[in-house]
Amino acid sequence: MAQSIRVHEMEPQSKGVIVALDTTDEQKARKLMALGILPGMPLTVIQRYPAWVLKVGNTQVALDDDCASCITVELPE
Repeated sequence: MAQSIRVHEMEPQSKGVIVALDTTDEQKARKLMALGILPGMPLTVIQRYPAWVLKVGNTQVALDDDCASCITVELPE
Protein backbone atom coordinates (compact mmCIF):
# COMPACT_ATOMS: atom_id res chain seq x y z
CA MET A 1 0.00 0.00 0.00
CA ALA A 2 1.31 3.46 -0.92
CA GLN A 3 2.12 6.00 1.78
CA SER A 4 0.12 9.25 2.06
CA ILE A 5 1.72 12.38 3.55
CA ARG A 6 1.15 16.12 3.59
CA VAL A 7 3.10 18.25 1.11
CA HIS A 8 4.81 20.18 3.92
CA GLU A 9 6.51 16.90 4.95
CA MET A 10 8.06 16.39 1.51
CA GLU A 11 11.59 17.25 0.38
CA PRO A 12 12.54 19.04 -2.87
CA GLN A 13 12.36 16.78 -5.94
CA SER A 14 9.88 14.47 -4.18
CA LYS A 15 6.99 13.31 -6.35
CA GLY A 16 3.53 11.99 -5.70
CA VAL A 17 -0.12 12.18 -6.70
CA ILE A 18 -2.56 14.47 -4.94
CA VAL A 19 -5.21 12.43 -3.11
CA ALA A 20 -7.02 15.06 -1.01
CA LEU A 21 -7.34 18.70 -0.04
CA ASP A 22 -7.77 18.64 3.73
CA THR A 23 -9.31 21.96 4.68
CA THR A 24 -12.61 23.15 6.06
CA ASP A 25 -11.89 26.65 4.69
CA GLU A 26 -13.97 26.80 1.52
CA GLN A 27 -12.10 29.86 0.23
CA LYS A 28 -8.73 28.09 0.59
CA ALA A 29 -10.07 24.98 -1.15
CA ARG A 30 -11.35 27.12 -4.05
CA LYS A 31 -7.98 28.86 -4.35
CA LEU A 32 -6.14 25.53 -4.52
CA MET A 33 -8.58 24.12 -7.07
CA ALA A 34 -8.33 27.30 -9.19
CA LEU A 35 -4.56 26.76 -9.29
CA GLY A 36 -5.13 23.25 -10.66
CA ILE A 37 -4.35 21.50 -7.38
CA LEU A 38 -6.88 18.69 -7.64
CA PRO A 39 -7.02 15.04 -6.55
CA GLY A 40 -5.44 12.79 -9.15
CA MET A 41 -2.91 15.37 -10.38
CA PRO A 42 0.81 14.52 -10.29
CA LEU A 43 2.84 16.79 -8.01
CA THR A 44 6.57 17.49 -7.65
CA VAL A 45 8.10 19.67 -4.93
CA ILE A 46 10.48 22.15 -6.58
CA GLN A 47 11.45 24.15 -3.48
CA ARG A 48 10.38 24.65 0.14
CA TYR A 49 11.84 28.04 1.05
CA PRO A 50 11.07 30.99 0.98
CA ALA A 51 7.77 29.72 -0.44
CA TRP A 52 6.61 26.29 -1.53
CA VAL A 53 6.98 25.91 -5.29
CA LEU A 54 5.13 22.92 -6.65
CA LYS A 55 4.85 21.53 -10.14
CA VAL A 56 1.29 20.29 -10.60
CA GLY A 57 0.75 18.74 -14.00
CA ASN A 58 2.56 21.16 -16.34
CA THR A 59 2.12 24.22 -14.11
CA GLN A 60 4.33 25.63 -11.35
CA VAL A 61 2.58 27.30 -8.40
CA ALA A 62 3.91 29.03 -5.29
CA LEU A 63 2.12 28.48 -1.97
CA ASP A 64 2.56 29.49 1.66
CA ASP A 65 2.99 26.90 4.44
CA ASP A 66 -0.68 27.08 5.37
CA CYS A 67 -1.87 26.09 1.90
CA ALA A 68 0.84 23.46 1.43
CA SER A 69 -0.16 21.77 4.68
CA CYS A 70 -3.67 21.17 3.28
CA ILE A 71 -2.52 18.98 0.39
CA THR A 72 -2.27 15.21 0.95
CA VAL A 73 -0.12 13.29 -1.52
CA GLU A 74 0.29 9.58 -2.15
CA LEU A 75 3.93 8.69 -2.69
CA PRO A 76 4.96 6.16 -5.33
CA GLU A 77 5.85 2.71 -4.02
